[in-house]
Amino acid sequence: MNKCVIFVHPIMSVETNFRVCRNLGYKIFTIATDIEQSKISVENLSKISDFIYKSSACVEDNINKIKDFIEKNNLEVFAIINGIDASLYYADYLYNQLIGDISLDLEYSKARMNKYKTNKILAKNNIKIIPSLEVTGYDDLITKKDMILDLKWPIIAKPSEGTAAMAGFQVIKSFDELEKYIKHNLGNKNAYYDTVINSIMVQTYLPVDKYDEFMIDFCCYNESKILNGISYYTKQHIKDNIYIEKDISPVLPSEIQNIQPVIEYVKNILCALKVKYGYTHNEVFWDRKDDFYLIESNNRLAGSGLNESYAYVYNKPMLPYLFDLIENKNVNLIDKRHGFAKVLFLHNYYLPQFNSLDFTKLSSEITINSMYKTKMISPDFNNYSRAECVAANVVISNRDENAFYTDIEEIYSREKDGTLFLL
Repeated sequence: MNKCVIFVHPIMSVETNFRVCRNLGYKIFTIATDIEQSKISVENLSKISDFIYKSSACVEDNINKIKDFIEKNNLEVFAIINGIDASLYYADYLYNQLIGDISLDLEYSKARMNKYKTNKILAKNNIKIIPSLEVTGYDDLITKKDMILDLKWPIIAKPSEGTAAMAGFQVIKSFDELEKYIKHNLGNKNAYYDTVINSIMVQTYLPVDKYDEFMIDFCCYNESKILNGISYYTKQHIKDNIYIEKDISPVLPSEIQNIQPVIEYVKNILCALKVKYGYTHNEVFWDRKDDFYLIESNNRLAGSGLNESYAYVYNKPMLPYLFDLIENKNVNLIDKRHGFAKVLFLHNYYLPQFNSLDFTKLSSEITINSMYKTKMISPDFNNYSRAECVAANVVISNRDENAFYTDIEEIYSREKDGTLFLL
């Protein structure tokens, strides 16, 4: 038998995760779905997978063919890794059908794919959430006008489903502005994924100057919830309520004062949402004292290069956490720093098109995670979303702390004076 790991619609840190699996002796079985197609390349995945299956978005229509494929190729499924938010139900359904050591509640799997439904479950479990409503159409918007006004201006609007924080996020200052936002977004494709936006969540605005945004990443297996990453955003204030994202910094729990209640808060959220298998990337607003709120909980590995940054800082990639839990092995906790790493979000203010970035004369290791060659923007932002404004994001790492921060300062200097992006 060929022991394999199934990756469902993988688009984040693909080469890193495949390499880790192979080093541990597992075959790679990739399932590419029709759930979204703009960020996935079946051709490229075919080259780096041992086995690949092209599927429709409906797992029920494909399960028998997948089982036949597994039998034909003499495969034994060891683990299933979900790739994006929208494929969670697909991955959990596969788990119940192909492994089934833990019974996953598929109704909760569906609910966790929607940010608003997630909040409703948490509220029923007396877990603190950001006050929010969901809008599914213009008539629904008018019906809920009074409830929306009760949230007070400004408010946050973003798609309820998919990677909401990446695309479609906007700070709204009036009902007229919200009407325009709804008309522009509902029924249209998400700017990050090519899925249609069917619902919008509106929420109370939490001021960025009072709350920092933290990522609290857990690996779950049955009742075990293992912390495998903590990081936070650095943001730059531009004007009014506009902040741009500069970088993400992985940290140790011991390096952040008072964070233990936040960690327990996220763990309680995962229990309430019946998360019993796989990775969760949880985003939280925290005032660094005693006030914290879930932004969203995503049942997948961290993206945007954060996976690689965690691996460098903690000296352990993310995938083995789940593998160790499955095999009932001791799991090494993140309690020692092995180096310094960040994800940098870089903005192109000068060139209508570029072909490379200037990282010469820097001592740190730099890996380009993504690059969008035609993304030139104005520094005078009227609105900001990472999906629409970031030209490139990179992972920078170094064992030497001083050299690490010196190189980051130089990169931002080149970004500012227009020498970072090259023709």
